[in-house]
Amino acid sequence: MKKIGLIFLITVLQLFAFEFGEKMPYIELVDDNGGYLDTSKWKSTDMDAKVNIVFYVDPDLKDLNDDFAKALQKLHLSSPELKVFVIVNMQASWIPNVLIDSVLKSKQKEFPEAYYVKDNNRALVAQWGAKDDDYHIFIVNRQKNKLFSYAGKVTPSLSKELLREIKDELHNNSR
Repeated sequence: MKKIGLIFLITVLQLFAFEFGEKMPYIELVDDNGGYLDTSKWKSTDMDAKVNIVFYVDPDLKDLNDDFAKALQKLHLSSPELKVFVIVNMQASWIPNVLIDSVLKSKQKEFPEAYYVKDNNRALVAQWGAKDDDYHIFIVNRQKNKLFSYAGKVTPSLSKELLREIKDELHNNSR
Protein backbone atom coordinates (compact mmCIF):
# COMPACT_ATOMS: atom_id res chain seq x y z
CA MET A 1 0.00 0.00 0.00
CA LYS A 2 2.86 2.38 0.80
CA LYS A 3 4.37 1.62 -2.60
CA ILE A 4 1.12 2.59 -4.38
CA GLY A 5 0.94 5.83 -2.39
CA LEU A 6 4.54 6.66 -3.25
CA ILE A 7 3.98 5.96 -6.95
CA PHE A 8 0.85 8.16 -6.90
CA LEU A 9 2.74 10.99 -5.16
CA ILE A 10 5.62 10.82 -7.65
CA THR A 11 3.17 10.81 -10.58
CA VAL A 12 1.31 13.85 -9.23
CA LEU A 13 4.55 15.72 -8.61
CA GLN A 14 5.73 14.95 -12.13
CA LEU A 15 2.48 16.25 -13.59
CA PHE A 16 2.86 19.59 -11.83
CA ALA A 17 6.64 19.96 -11.63
CA PHE A 18 6.88 21.56 -15.05
CA GLU A 19 5.10 24.70 -13.97
CA PHE A 20 7.06 25.54 -10.83
CA GLY A 21 10.15 27.60 -11.44
CA GLU A 22 9.13 28.46 -14.98
CA LYS A 23 9.32 32.09 -16.01
CA MET A 24 5.95 33.80 -16.17
CA PRO A 25 5.17 35.34 -19.58
CA TYR A 26 5.07 39.13 -19.74
CA ILE A 27 1.55 40.58 -19.54
CA GLU A 28 0.38 44.15 -19.89
CA LEU A 29 -3.13 45.30 -18.98
CA VAL A 30 -3.96 48.73 -20.33
CA ASP A 31 -6.91 50.63 -21.82
CA ASP A 32 -9.69 48.24 -22.90
CA ASN A 33 -7.75 45.24 -21.57
CA GLY A 34 -7.75 46.54 -17.98
CA GLY A 35 -5.20 48.00 -15.60
CA TYR A 36 -5.06 49.43 -12.10
CA LEU A 37 -8.24 50.84 -10.54
CA ASP A 38 -7.03 54.35 -11.39
CA THR A 39 -6.93 53.17 -15.06
CA SER A 40 -3.13 53.27 -15.28
CA LYS A 41 -1.29 50.45 -17.03
CA TRP A 42 -0.41 47.27 -15.10
CA LYS A 43 2.42 45.14 -16.37
CA SER A 44 3.86 41.96 -14.94
CA THR A 45 7.19 43.71 -14.46
CA ASP A 46 5.42 45.62 -11.64
CA MET A 47 5.97 42.42 -9.69
CA ASP A 48 9.39 43.57 -8.53
CA ALA A 49 9.34 42.49 -4.88
CA LYS A 50 11.28 39.53 -3.51
CA VAL A 51 7.97 37.68 -3.31
CA ASN A 52 4.87 38.65 -5.28
CA ILE A 53 1.49 37.13 -4.59
CA VAL A 54 -1.17 37.33 -7.26
CA PHE A 55 -4.77 36.60 -6.37
CA TYR A 56 -6.60 36.10 -9.68
CA VAL A 57 -10.23 36.39 -8.67
CA ASP A 58 -13.63 35.64 -10.14
CA PRO A 59 -15.79 38.45 -8.63
CA ASP A 60 -18.40 35.86 -7.60
CA LEU A 61 -15.74 34.24 -5.36
CA LYS A 62 -14.23 37.45 -3.98
CA ASP A 63 -14.36 36.33 -0.33
CA LEU A 64 -13.25 32.72 -0.88
CA ASN A 65 -9.71 33.20 0.47
CA ASP A 66 -10.13 36.18 2.79
CA ASP A 67 -8.81 34.11 5.71
CA PHE A 68 -5.54 33.52 3.87
CA ALA A 69 -5.39 37.18 2.75
CA LYS A 70 -5.89 38.37 6.35
CA ALA A 71 -3.21 35.98 7.62
CA LEU A 72 -0.88 37.28 4.93
CA GLN A 73 -1.70 40.86 5.95
CA LYS A 74 -0.57 40.05 9.50
CA LEU A 75 2.98 39.40 8.26
CA HIS A 76 3.45 43.21 8.18
CA LEU A 77 6.11 42.99 5.53
CA SER A 78 7.25 46.07 3.68
CA SER A 79 6.47 46.64 0.05
CA PRO A 80 10.04 46.03 -1.21
CA GLU A 81 9.90 42.53 0.29
CA LEU A 82 6.37 41.46 -0.57
CA LYS A 83 3.75 42.74 -2.97
CA VAL A 84 0.19 41.52 -3.25
CA PHE A 85 -1.76 41.96 -6.47
CA VAL A 86 -5.47 41.28 -6.66
CA ILE A 87 -6.30 40.88 -10.33
CA VAL A 88 -10.00 40.60 -11.04
CA ASN A 89 -11.23 38.53 -13.97
CA MET A 90 -13.94 40.95 -15.06
CA GLN A 91 -15.46 38.52 -17.59
CA ALA A 92 -15.95 35.75 -15.04
CA SER A 93 -19.13 37.25 -13.60
CA TRP A 94 -22.52 38.52 -14.65
CA ILE A 95 -22.25 41.24 -12.01
CA PRO A 96 -22.21 44.63 -13.73
CA ASN A 97 -18.74 46.21 -13.86
CA VAL A 98 -20.01 49.28 -11.99
CA LEU A 99 -20.86 47.09 -8.99
CA ILE A 100 -17.57 45.20 -9.24
CA ASP A 101 -15.72 48.54 -9.24
CA SER A 102 -17.58 49.54 -6.08
CA VAL A 103 -16.65 46.29 -4.35
CA LEU A 104 -13.00 46.68 -5.44
CA LYS A 105 -12.86 50.14 -3.91
CA SER A 106 -14.17 48.79 -0.60
CA LYS A 107 -11.69 45.87 -0.74
CA GLN A 108 -8.90 48.38 -1.40
CA LYS A 109 -9.84 50.07 1.89
CA GLU A 110 -9.86 46.73 3.72
CA PHE A 111 -6.51 45.66 2.22
CA PRO A 112 -4.70 48.96 1.49
CA GLU A 113 -1.31 47.33 0.93
CA ALA A 114 -2.62 45.32 -2.03
CA TYR A 115 -2.58 46.51 -5.63
CA TYR A 116 -5.96 46.06 -7.35
CA VAL A 117 -6.03 45.39 -11.07
CA LYS A 118 -8.76 44.61 -13.59
CA ASP A 119 -8.31 41.99 -16.32
CA ASN A 120 -11.08 42.77 -18.79
CA ASN A 121 -10.27 40.05 -21.33
CA ARG A 122 -8.99 37.03 -19.38
CA ALA A 123 -5.33 37.73 -20.21
CA LEU A 124 -4.05 35.73 -17.24
CA VAL A 125 -6.17 32.76 -18.29
CA ALA A 126 -4.70 32.86 -21.80
CA GLN A 127 -1.10 33.71 -20.95
CA TRP A 128 -0.47 32.33 -17.45
CA GLY A 129 -2.87 29.40 -17.46
CA ALA A 130 -4.93 30.86 -14.61
CA LYS A 131 -8.08 28.93 -13.92
CA ASP A 132 -11.08 30.75 -15.35
CA ASP A 133 -14.18 31.31 -13.19
CA ASP A 134 -12.21 30.49 -10.03
CA TYR A 135 -9.89 31.96 -7.42
CA HIS A 136 -6.31 31.30 -8.49
CA ILE A 137 -3.23 32.16 -6.45
CA PHE A 138 0.26 32.55 -7.90
CA ILE A 139 3.43 33.21 -5.95
CA VAL A 140 6.18 34.65 -8.11
CA ASN A 141 9.70 35.76 -7.24
CA ARG A 142 11.50 38.91 -8.41
CA GLN A 143 12.87 37.05 -11.45
CA LYS A 144 9.24 36.28 -12.47
CA ASN A 145 9.66 32.57 -11.75
CA LYS A 146 6.52 30.81 -10.56
CA LEU A 147 7.03 29.43 -7.05
CA PHE A 148 3.44 28.31 -6.44
CA SER A 149 0.15 28.02 -8.28
CA TYR A 150 -3.16 26.94 -6.79
CA ALA A 151 -6.81 27.34 -7.74
CA GLY A 152 -9.64 27.08 -5.22
CA LYS A 153 -10.12 27.48 -1.49
CA VAL A 154 -6.96 27.61 0.59
CA THR A 155 -7.38 25.27 3.57
CA PRO A 156 -6.06 26.28 7.00
CA SER A 157 -3.22 23.76 6.75
CA LEU A 158 -2.24 24.98 3.27
CA SER A 159 -2.43 28.57 4.53
CA LYS A 160 0.05 27.79 7.33
CA GLU A 161 2.37 26.05 4.90
CA LEU A 162 2.19 28.92 2.39
CA LEU A 163 2.88 31.54 5.05
CA ARG A 164 5.90 29.52 6.24
CA GLU A 165 7.16 29.15 2.66
CA ILE A 166 6.70 32.89 2.00
CA LYS A 167 8.68 33.76 5.13
CA ASP A 168 11.39 31.26 4.15
CA GLU A 169 11.59 32.64 0.62
CA LEU A 170 11.89 36.19 1.96
CA HIS A 171 14.60 35.10 4.38
CA ASN A 172 16.52 33.14 1.72
CA ASN A 173 16.33 35.99 -0.76
CA SER A 174 17.59 38.55 1.75
CA ARG A 175 21.08 37.06 1.78
